Amino acid sequence: MKVTGTPVRPQFRPMDAAACRVALGLDANRSVLLVMGGSQGARAVNHLVTRSLPLLSAQLPELQFIHLTGANDCEKIHDAYAGHGLKAMVRPFLTEMELALGAATAAISRAGASSLAELAAMRVPAVLVPYPSATDNHQFYNAWAFVESGAARMLEQEKATPEMLVEMATGLIAKPEPHGAMKEALAKWHPPDAAEGVARRVIETMARQGVSVTPPAKPNGAPAPRPVPSGRAEIKTANIA
Repeated sequence: MKVTGTPVRPQFRPMDAAACRVALGLDANRSVLLVMGGSQGARAVNHLVTRSLPLLSAQLPELQFIHLTGANDCEKIHDAYAGHGLKAMVRPFLTEMELALGAATAAISRAGASSLAELAAMRVPAVLVPYPSATDNHQFYNAWAFVESGAARMLEQEKATPEMLVEMATGLIAKPEPHGAMKEALAKWHPPDAAEGVARRVIETMARQGVSVTPPAKPNGAPAPRPVPSGRAEIKTANIA
């Protein structure tokens, strides 16, 4: 068995945080907490975060937020941030996810494979809240693998309280040492040649079965496997909670 890692799009790479924040209309010099529940949002995560806002704003008064709510909760979540006087970019979803991740100091996220691959590629420390009804509880095991390696912290949805979430999130944002160590651990989860590795394995398998494959050429004329684009299919049905 060969481990290739999960491919991500080329734009998912460490970026200048200040430039990403400015591009999204945020203050370049203030920390950002990114909240995302996967491509369709996560109601349980949305609710947990809004309950945590009084504590978060008290402990980190300069903190800014990017909150991707999913289609159903956007207005309610927007009003929650406004009610606490917090600077927040609230959207149902965001096409330019690389900007959101690039702007983030830390994240609160579900633990689907694609989300974890993007967090690793962009070195964003995170509190992971696995979707408890995912098939075979796979999000829990995804998150646990990151936790064991020091690449994330985990909060189980059924046990989560605002106090627990705030403690974990502020630890990642306000304490440089664990933040830096987590970014180093995340780097080990991102094989930069994952797409090429997957494509190569597909071509090798087809060749063993007698299927002729002509890889596309690189710009310099050398043949290369076609990169496999990053997708979110795995988490589309696992984030309404």
